[in-house]
Amino acid sequence: MSNEWPHLLAYLHEDFNYHVRSGPTTLGYELFYTDLS
Repeated sequence: MSNEWPHLLAYLHEDFNYHVRSGPTTLGYELFYTDLS
């Protein structure tokens, strides 16, 4: 990923091993998907 993740997403990924992936940019917002299972 070229950009740095927001702090909460990085925390969920590093500490809880949740899968985070970036989605398309929509209306100027960066979208992220998080699998909490």
